[in-house]
Amino acid sequence: MHPFSSARLHRLIQLGFVLFLFWVAWRLHEYAQGVSGNGAFVPRPAAAEAFLPLSALLGLKRFLLTGQYDPIHPAGLTILLVALCTAILCRRGFCGYLCPVGWLSGLLARLGTRLGVSCRPGRRLEWLLSAPKYVLLAAILYSFVVSMDLPS
Repeated sequence: MHPFSSARLHRLIQLGFVLFLFWVAWRLHEYAQGVSGNGAFVPRPAAAEAFLPLSALLGLKRFLLTGQYDPIHPAGLTILLVALCTAILCRRGFCGYLCPVGWLSGLLARLGTRLGVSCRPGRRLEWLLSAPKYVLLAAILYSFVVSMDLPS
């Protein structure tokens, strides 16, 4: 592989983002330990908003219905809007470059190829295995976007 190939750049971006998320998760853990009195106080990292997708959905609902940007979790709403715009403009840009699940999936696919393991489920099994994530997405969207009222 050429040192500056697009595949290598793609993997480096994914790895960098995954490492960043691990760092944020670690800082969030240290923050929780400090708040609970089990360690030194560490400020909550602003990027921890990425771990609050449900509050970002509520912020999006507030923004669409009232025009007010979420004053409590503005970073979460910003991250959600960037992810949505990336998905719309770049199709699989978010999943392909930033989503840690996409990174792990690609890593496992490359490992399977190197080990000579090739398991392709049929269309029906593939649909059956992927259906629960859409059911969960529909339930979350209904619960938080449709049925939950905005606070006054």
